[in-house]
Amino acid sequence: MTDKDLSNSTVSNTAPKPVPVKIAPLSAREGFLEWSNGIRFSVPYRKIRYLCGCAGCVDEHSGERIISEDSIPADIKVTGAEPVGRYAIKFIFSDGHSSGLYDFDRLYGVCNHFGLPLERNIE
Repeated sequence: MTDKDLSNSTVSNTAPKPVPVKIAPLSAREGFLEWSNGIRFSVPYRKIRYLCGCAGCVDEHSGERIISEDSIPADIKVTGAEPVGRYAIKFIFSDGHSSGLYDFDRLYGVCNHFGLPLERNIE
């Protein structure tokens, strides 16, 4: 799975691109993401952290991932999430990492590839 694959998610070219409408904790190890198209996902925090595309996590020249998933604590959490304009989310993680931006296409790709679709609403 490449970073390009994450941005080429399963959204139709003619349909409006989904945007996140809710991001919340779901469990000690998973977050809840709800999208404007009504699809809801449970996504492991560790996977979100591992798939960060910042220069500290991915080599800027080769595109190769610098970090390994094993180097990320199993109990990592998202401690904050901030919108960046109208196109991305900046997550703050319990390991102090906060330099990556997850544009909506990329984040939707992470949900589609690594998340678990949920049927029920999370209040």
